[in-house]
Amino acid sequence: MERKMSEAVGYKENLKKTPLYKLHKENNAKLVEFSGHILPIQYETGILNEHNHTRDSAGLFDVSHMGQIKISGGLIFEALEKILPLSFSEMKHGQIKYTQLLNKDGRIIDDLMVYKPLNDSNHVRMVVNADCIQKDLNHLSSNLNNNFRVELLNDRALIALQGPLAANILNQYIPGVVDMPFMTFNISIFDGEKVLVSRCGYTGEDGYEISIPGRISYSLANKILSNKEVKLIGLGARDSLRMEAGLCLYGHDIDLNTTPIEAGLGWTLSKKRLKQGNFLGSKTIKKQINKGPGKILVGIKPLAKIPAREGTTIHDSDGKEIGIVTSGGYSPSLKVPISIGYIKVEKLNESQKVFLKVREKMIPSTCTNLPFVSHKYFKGN
Repeated sequence: MERKMSEAVGYKENLKKTPLYKLHKENNAKLVEFSGHILPIQYETGILNEHNHTRDSAGLFDVSHMGQIKISGGLIFEALEKILPLSFSEMKHGQIKYTQLLNKDGRIIDDLMVYKPLNDSNHVRMVVNADCIQKDLNHLSSNLNNNFRVELLNDRALIALQGPLAANILNQYIPGVVDMPFMTFNISIFDGEKVLVSRCGYTGEDGYEISIPGRISYSLANKILSNKEVKLIGLGARDSLRMEAGLCLYGHDIDLNTTPIEAGLGWTLSKKRLKQGNFLGSKTIKKQINKGPGKILVGIKPLAKIPAREGTTIHDSDGKEIGIVTSGGYSPSLKVPISIGYIKVEKLNESQKVFLKVREKMIPSTCTNLPFVSHKYFKGN
Protein backbone atom coordinates (compact mmCIF):
# COMPACT_ATOMS: atom_id res chain seq x y z
CA MET A 1 0.00 0.00 0.00
CA GLU A 2 1.30 3.46 -0.78
CA ARG A 3 0.59 7.17 -0.49
CA LYS A 4 -2.10 8.82 1.59
CA MET A 5 -5.86 8.49 1.80
CA SER A 6 -8.49 11.22 1.56
CA GLU A 7 -12.21 10.82 2.13
CA ALA A 8 -14.11 10.24 -1.10
CA VAL A 9 -16.95 12.71 -0.73
CA GLY A 10 -18.75 13.43 -4.00
CA TYR A 11 -16.51 11.06 -5.95
CA LYS A 12 -14.42 12.57 -8.69
CA GLU A 13 -15.34 11.30 -12.12
CA ASN A 14 -11.83 10.00 -12.79
CA LEU A 15 -11.71 7.78 -9.69
CA LYS A 16 -11.73 4.07 -10.43
CA LYS A 17 -14.08 1.57 -8.83
CA THR A 18 -12.79 -1.93 -8.18
CA PRO A 19 -14.89 -4.97 -9.15
CA LEU A 20 -15.82 -5.25 -5.44
CA TYR A 21 -17.20 -1.70 -5.14
CA LYS A 22 -20.76 -3.07 -4.85
CA LEU A 23 -19.65 -5.29 -1.97
CA HIS A 24 -18.22 -2.30 -0.08
CA LYS A 25 -21.44 -0.31 -0.51
CA GLU A 26 -23.56 -3.24 0.65
CA ASN A 27 -21.46 -3.54 3.80
CA ASN A 28 -21.61 0.16 4.71
CA ALA A 29 -17.92 0.83 4.17
CA LYS A 30 -16.47 4.26 4.81
CA LEU A 31 -15.01 4.96 1.39
CA VAL A 32 -11.95 7.07 0.64
CA GLU A 33 -9.94 8.18 -2.35
CA PHE A 34 -6.73 6.16 -2.49
CA SER A 35 -4.28 5.90 -5.38
CA GLY A 36 -6.92 7.01 -7.86
CA HIS A 37 -9.46 4.46 -6.60
CA ILE A 38 -12.50 4.46 -4.33
CA LEU A 39 -11.64 2.04 -1.52
CA PRO A 40 -12.83 1.25 2.02
CA ILE A 41 -10.80 2.66 4.88
CA GLN A 42 -13.01 0.81 7.38
CA TYR A 43 -16.37 -0.88 7.90
CA GLU A 44 -18.93 -0.50 10.69
CA THR A 45 -16.95 -2.30 13.42
CA GLY A 46 -13.98 0.07 13.03
CA ILE A 47 -10.24 -0.18 12.42
CA LEU A 48 -9.32 -1.55 15.86
CA ASN A 49 -11.77 -4.47 15.65
CA GLU A 50 -10.80 -5.20 12.05
CA HIS A 51 -7.12 -5.31 12.99
CA ASN A 52 -7.65 -7.68 15.92
CA HIS A 53 -10.01 -9.88 13.92
CA THR A 54 -7.34 -10.40 11.26
CA ARG A 55 -4.78 -11.37 13.91
CA ASP A 56 -7.23 -13.74 15.65
CA SER A 57 -9.32 -15.16 12.81
CA ALA A 58 -9.44 -14.13 9.12
CA GLY A 59 -9.86 -10.86 7.26
CA LEU A 60 -10.86 -10.26 3.63
CA PHE A 61 -9.23 -7.30 1.85
CA ASP A 62 -9.93 -5.75 -1.54
CA VAL A 63 -6.49 -4.96 -2.99
CA SER A 64 -7.62 -4.73 -6.61
CA HIS A 65 -6.04 -1.29 -6.91
CA MET A 66 -2.62 -2.95 -7.03
CA GLY A 67 -1.08 -3.28 -10.48
CA GLN A 68 -0.99 -6.78 -11.98
CA ILE A 69 1.55 -6.90 -14.79
CA LYS A 70 2.45 -9.67 -17.25
CA ILE A 71 5.66 -9.56 -19.28
CA SER A 72 6.08 -11.99 -22.19
CA GLY A 73 8.93 -12.76 -24.59
CA GLY A 74 11.84 -15.06 -25.32
CA LEU A 75 14.73 -15.15 -22.82
CA ILE A 76 12.54 -13.21 -20.38
CA PHE A 77 14.55 -14.22 -17.30
CA GLU A 78 17.84 -12.96 -18.72
CA ALA A 79 16.24 -9.68 -19.76
CA LEU A 80 14.62 -9.03 -16.38
CA GLU A 81 17.79 -9.86 -14.47
CA LYS A 82 19.36 -6.75 -16.01
CA ILE A 83 16.63 -4.74 -14.26
CA LEU A 84 15.93 -6.69 -11.06
CA PRO A 85 18.40 -7.74 -8.31
CA LEU A 86 17.11 -11.32 -8.21
CA SER A 87 18.20 -14.60 -9.79
CA PHE A 88 15.54 -16.56 -11.64
CA SER A 89 17.87 -19.59 -11.77
CA GLU A 90 17.73 -19.69 -7.96
CA MET A 91 13.93 -19.60 -7.97
CA LYS A 92 11.72 -22.66 -8.34
CA HIS A 93 8.83 -22.68 -10.79
CA GLY A 94 5.79 -21.39 -8.94
CA GLN A 95 7.88 -19.37 -6.49
CA ILE A 96 7.35 -15.70 -5.62
CA LYS A 97 10.11 -13.25 -4.72
CA TYR A 98 9.78 -9.87 -3.05
CA THR A 99 12.18 -7.44 -4.74
CA GLN A 100 12.60 -3.86 -5.93
CA LEU A 101 12.80 -1.94 -9.18
CA LEU A 102 15.95 0.19 -8.88
CA ASN A 103 17.26 3.11 -10.89
CA LYS A 104 20.90 3.42 -11.97
CA ASP A 105 21.74 5.01 -8.60
CA GLY A 106 20.34 2.07 -6.62
CA ARG A 107 17.30 4.05 -5.45
CA ILE A 108 13.92 2.35 -5.15
CA ILE A 109 11.46 3.05 -7.97
CA ASP A 110 8.99 0.56 -6.47
CA ASP A 111 8.84 -2.64 -4.43
CA LEU A 112 7.00 -5.56 -5.94
CA MET A 113 6.29 -9.28 -6.06
CA VAL A 114 7.71 -11.31 -8.96
CA TYR A 115 6.22 -14.68 -9.96
CA LYS A 116 8.28 -17.32 -11.76
CA PRO A 117 5.91 -19.31 -14.04
CA LEU A 118 4.82 -22.83 -13.11
CA ASN A 119 6.49 -24.25 -16.24
CA ASP A 120 8.89 -23.11 -18.95
CA SER A 121 6.49 -20.46 -20.27
CA ASN A 122 8.14 -17.28 -21.52
CA HIS A 123 6.27 -14.92 -19.23
CA VAL A 124 6.60 -13.41 -15.75
CA ARG A 125 3.88 -11.94 -13.53
CA MET A 126 4.37 -9.00 -11.17
CA VAL A 127 2.25 -7.20 -8.57
CA VAL A 128 3.22 -3.54 -8.08
CA ASN A 129 1.98 -0.57 -6.04
CA ALA A 130 -0.99 1.33 -7.44
CA ASP A 131 0.63 4.76 -7.43
CA CYS A 132 3.66 3.37 -9.23
CA ILE A 133 1.92 1.50 -12.06
CA GLN A 134 2.65 3.98 -14.85
CA LYS A 135 6.25 4.71 -13.88
CA ASP A 136 6.87 0.95 -13.47
CA LEU A 137 5.45 0.28 -16.93
CA ASN A 138 7.60 3.06 -18.36
CA HIS A 139 10.70 1.76 -16.59
CA LEU A 140 10.14 -1.81 -17.74
CA SER A 141 9.36 -0.81 -21.32
CA SER A 142 12.38 1.49 -21.57
CA ASN A 143 14.72 -1.26 -20.31
CA LEU A 144 13.28 -4.08 -22.41
CA ASN A 145 13.50 -4.23 -26.20
CA ASN A 146 10.54 -4.44 -28.56
CA ASN A 147 10.59 -8.23 -28.49
CA PHE A 148 8.87 -8.15 -25.11
CA ARG A 149 5.23 -7.43 -24.39
CA VAL A 150 4.40 -5.57 -21.16
CA GLU A 151 0.69 -5.82 -20.21
CA LEU A 152 -1.34 -4.33 -17.37
CA LEU A 153 -4.05 -6.86 -16.49
CA ASN A 154 -6.93 -4.45 -15.91
CA ASP A 155 -9.61 -7.14 -16.10
CA ARG A 156 -8.55 -8.85 -12.87
CA ALA A 157 -9.40 -8.23 -9.23
CA LEU A 158 -7.05 -9.01 -6.35
CA ILE A 159 -8.49 -10.34 -3.08
CA ALA A 160 -6.43 -10.97 0.06
CA LEU A 161 -7.52 -13.38 2.80
CA GLN A 162 -5.27 -13.04 5.84
CA GLY A 163 -5.15 -14.55 9.32
CA PRO A 164 -4.68 -17.86 11.17
CA LEU A 165 -7.94 -19.32 9.83
CA ALA A 166 -7.36 -18.21 6.21
CA ALA A 167 -6.01 -21.54 4.93
CA ASN A 168 -8.86 -23.76 6.08
CA ILE A 169 -11.49 -21.25 4.97
CA LEU A 170 -10.12 -20.69 1.45
CA ASN A 171 -9.60 -24.45 1.03
CA GLN A 172 -13.39 -24.88 1.14
CA TYR A 173 -13.76 -22.95 -2.12
CA ILE A 174 -10.39 -23.50 -3.81
CA PRO A 175 -9.24 -27.00 -2.75
CA GLY A 176 -5.52 -27.67 -2.35
CA VAL A 177 -4.39 -24.26 -1.13
CA VAL A 178 -3.89 -25.42 2.47
CA ASP A 179 -0.61 -27.21 1.63
CA MET A 180 0.98 -24.38 -0.37
CA PRO A 181 4.21 -23.06 1.24
CA PHE A 182 4.68 -19.34 1.88
CA MET A 183 5.70 -17.31 -1.20
CA THR A 184 4.46 -19.83 -3.76
CA PHE A 185 1.51 -19.72 -6.14
CA ASN A 186 -0.64 -22.06 -8.18
CA ILE A 187 -3.38 -21.92 -10.78
CA SER A 188 -6.75 -23.15 -9.53
CA ILE A 189 -10.33 -23.18 -10.80
CA PHE A 190 -13.24 -21.20 -9.37
CA ASP A 191 -16.64 -20.98 -11.12
CA GLY A 192 -15.07 -22.70 -14.11
CA GLU A 193 -12.38 -20.04 -14.57
CA LYS A 194 -8.67 -19.92 -13.80
CA VAL A 195 -7.57 -18.03 -10.71
CA LEU A 196 -4.01 -17.45 -9.51
CA VAL A 197 -3.65 -18.15 -5.79
CA SER A 198 -0.54 -16.89 -3.96
CA ARG A 199 0.36 -17.69 -0.35
CA CYS A 200 1.60 -14.27 0.69
CA GLY A 201 0.28 -10.98 2.05
CA TYR A 202 0.93 -7.65 3.71
CA THR A 203 -0.06 -8.30 7.32
CA GLY A 204 2.59 -10.61 8.79
CA GLU A 205 -0.07 -13.32 9.10
CA ASP A 206 -0.48 -16.50 7.11
CA GLY A 207 -2.72 -15.84 4.16
CA TYR A 208 -3.37 -15.61 0.45
CA GLU A 209 -3.82 -13.22 -2.43
CA ILE A 210 -6.17 -14.35 -5.20
CA SER A 211 -5.88 -12.87 -8.69
CA ILE A 212 -9.28 -13.50 -10.23
CA PRO A 213 -11.26 -12.27 -13.25
CA GLY A 214 -13.14 -9.19 -12.05
CA ARG A 215 -16.52 -10.51 -13.20
CA ILE A 216 -16.44 -13.44 -10.73
CA SER A 217 -14.60 -11.73 -7.85
CA TYR A 218 -17.86 -10.66 -6.15
CA SER A 219 -19.03 -14.29 -6.10
CA LEU A 220 -15.82 -15.55 -4.47
CA ALA A 221 -15.75 -12.74 -1.92
CA ASN A 222 -19.35 -13.40 -0.87
CA LYS A 223 -18.75 -17.13 -0.51
CA ILE A 224 -15.73 -16.51 1.70
CA LEU A 225 -17.71 -13.97 3.74
CA SER A 226 -20.45 -16.55 4.36
CA ASN A 227 -18.08 -17.92 7.02
CA LYS A 228 -18.75 -16.20 10.34
CA GLU A 229 -14.99 -16.26 11.04
CA VAL A 230 -14.33 -13.84 8.15
CA LYS A 231 -14.82 -10.07 8.22
CA LEU A 232 -14.17 -7.39 5.63
CA ILE A 233 -11.08 -5.32 6.42
CA GLY A 234 -10.30 -1.81 5.17
CA LEU A 235 -7.17 0.17 4.41
CA GLY A 236 -6.87 1.52 7.96
CA ALA A 237 -6.34 -1.90 9.55
CA ARG A 238 -4.22 -2.99 6.60
CA ASP A 239 -1.82 -0.17 7.44
CA SER A 240 -1.63 -0.92 11.19
CA LEU A 241 -1.15 -4.63 10.45
CA ARG A 242 1.73 -4.04 8.04
CA MET A 243 3.33 -1.53 10.44
CA GLU A 244 3.34 -4.07 13.28
CA ALA A 245 4.86 -6.57 10.84
CA GLY A 246 7.62 -4.07 9.98
CA LEU A 247 6.72 -4.08 6.28
CA CYS A 248 7.75 -1.06 4.22
CA LEU A 249 5.16 1.25 2.67
CA TYR A 250 6.20 2.76 -0.66
CA GLY A 251 6.06 6.53 -0.71
CA HIS A 252 6.72 6.62 3.02
CA ASP A 253 9.33 4.14 4.31
CA ILE A 254 10.92 3.62 0.89
CA ASP A 255 11.06 5.84 -2.18
CA LEU A 256 13.47 7.34 -4.70
CA ASN A 257 15.57 8.71 -1.83
CA THR A 258 16.28 5.29 -0.31
CA THR A 259 18.15 2.12 -1.21
CA PRO A 260 17.40 -1.49 -0.20
CA ILE A 261 20.42 -1.47 2.13
CA GLU A 262 19.22 1.64 3.99
CA ALA A 263 15.72 0.16 4.27
CA GLY A 264 16.96 -3.12 5.75
CA LEU A 265 16.04 -5.00 2.58
CA GLY A 266 19.49 -6.38 1.84
CA TRP A 267 18.11 -9.88 2.44
CA THR A 268 16.04 -9.56 -0.75
CA LEU A 269 19.14 -9.13 -2.95
CA SER A 270 20.53 -12.24 -4.63
CA LYS A 271 24.14 -12.92 -3.52
CA LYS A 272 24.81 -14.37 -6.95
CA ARG A 273 23.58 -11.21 -8.66
CA LEU A 274 25.54 -8.99 -6.26
CA LYS A 275 28.69 -10.91 -7.17
CA GLN A 276 27.92 -10.50 -10.87
CA GLY A 277 27.11 -6.82 -10.34
CA ASN A 278 25.25 -6.46 -13.62
CA PHE A 279 21.85 -5.10 -12.61
CA LEU A 280 20.67 -1.50 -12.44
CA GLY A 281 22.01 0.24 -9.34
CA SER A 282 24.42 -2.58 -8.42
CA LYS A 283 27.43 -0.25 -8.08
CA THR A 284 25.75 1.85 -5.36
CA ILE A 285 24.35 -1.23 -3.60
CA LYS A 286 27.73 -2.97 -3.43
CA LYS A 287 29.38 0.21 -2.15
CA GLN A 288 26.83 0.50 0.67
CA ILE A 289 27.27 -3.16 1.58
CA ASN A 290 31.05 -2.73 1.79
CA LYS A 291 31.18 0.66 3.52
CA GLY A 292 27.81 0.71 5.25
CA PRO A 293 24.86 3.06 4.61
CA GLY A 294 24.59 6.54 6.09
CA LYS A 295 21.14 5.85 7.52
CA ILE A 296 19.12 2.79 8.44
CA LEU A 297 15.45 2.00 9.00
CA VAL A 298 14.55 1.06 12.57
CA GLY A 299 11.53 0.43 14.74
CA ILE A 300 10.87 2.97 17.50
CA LYS A 301 8.78 2.57 20.66
CA PRO A 302 7.87 5.82 22.45
CA LEU A 303 7.97 5.44 26.24
CA ALA A 304 4.86 7.62 26.53
CA LYS A 305 1.44 6.84 25.07
CA ILE A 306 1.79 9.56 22.44
CA PRO A 307 1.90 8.41 18.79
CA ALA A 308 4.63 9.87 16.57
CA ARG A 309 3.35 10.21 13.02
CA GLU A 310 5.16 10.47 9.70
CA GLY A 311 7.41 13.54 9.58
CA THR A 312 8.18 13.57 13.32
CA THR A 313 11.85 14.37 13.85
CA ILE A 314 14.13 12.05 15.84
CA HIS A 315 16.72 13.56 18.21
CA ASP A 316 19.66 12.46 20.35
CA SER A 317 20.11 13.25 24.06
CA ASP A 318 21.65 16.62 23.15
CA GLY A 319 18.59 17.61 21.16
CA LYS A 320 20.31 17.28 17.77
CA GLU A 321 18.16 15.98 14.93
CA ILE A 322 19.38 12.55 13.84
CA GLY A 323 16.50 11.15 11.82
CA ILE A 324 12.84 11.20 10.84
CA VAL A 325 9.76 9.03 11.32
CA THR A 326 8.34 7.60 8.08
CA SER A 327 5.37 5.67 9.52
CA GLY A 328 3.72 5.82 12.91
CA GLY A 329 0.55 5.06 14.81
CA TYR A 330 -1.06 2.90 17.45
CA SER A 331 -0.39 -0.85 17.68
CA PRO A 332 -3.65 -2.64 18.56
CA SER A 333 -1.74 -5.88 19.23
CA LEU A 334 0.82 -4.34 21.60
CA LYS A 335 -1.53 -1.61 22.86
CA VAL A 336 1.22 1.02 22.56
CA PRO A 337 2.30 3.58 19.95
CA ILE A 338 4.89 2.40 17.41
CA SER A 339 6.89 4.16 14.70
CA ILE A 340 9.26 3.33 11.87
CA GLY A 341 11.94 5.75 10.74
CA TYR A 342 15.45 6.44 9.51
CA ILE A 343 18.33 7.29 11.85
CA LYS A 344 21.88 8.30 10.96
CA VAL A 345 24.05 5.24 11.56
CA GLU A 346 26.76 7.10 13.48
CA LYS A 347 24.14 8.39 15.94
CA LEU A 348 22.93 4.97 17.04
CA ASN A 349 24.30 4.07 20.47
CA GLU A 350 24.29 0.93 22.58
CA SER A 351 21.37 2.10 24.70
CA GLN A 352 19.28 2.71 21.56
CA LYS A 353 17.73 5.71 23.34
CA VAL A 354 16.33 8.53 21.19
CA PHE A 355 13.77 11.31 21.54
CA LEU A 356 10.77 12.02 19.32
CA LYS A 357 9.69 15.63 18.96
CA VAL A 358 5.89 15.58 19.20
CA ARG A 359 4.03 18.87 19.58
CA GLU A 360 7.24 20.59 20.77
CA LYS A 361 7.75 17.94 23.46
CA MET A 362 10.69 15.53 23.49
CA ILE A 363 9.31 12.02 24.03
CA PRO A 364 11.87 9.45 25.31
CA SER A 365 11.88 6.44 22.99
CA THR A 366 13.76 3.23 22.30
CA CYS A 367 14.98 1.90 18.96
CA THR A 368 14.16 -1.73 18.27
CA ASN A 369 14.55 -4.30 15.52
CA LEU A 370 11.65 -4.90 13.16
CA PRO A 371 9.11 -6.47 13.17
CA PHE A 372 7.21 -5.34 16.25
CA VAL A 373 4.96 -8.43 16.01
CA SER A 374 6.42 -11.76 14.86
CA HIS A 375 5.50 -13.06 11.42
CA LYS A 376 3.35 -16.18 11.25
CA TYR A 377 4.01 -17.31 7.69
CA PHE A 378 3.37 -20.95 6.75
CA LYS A 379 6.68 -22.54 5.71
CA GLY A 380 5.35 -26.08 5.23
CA ASN A 381 4.77 -29.14 7.40
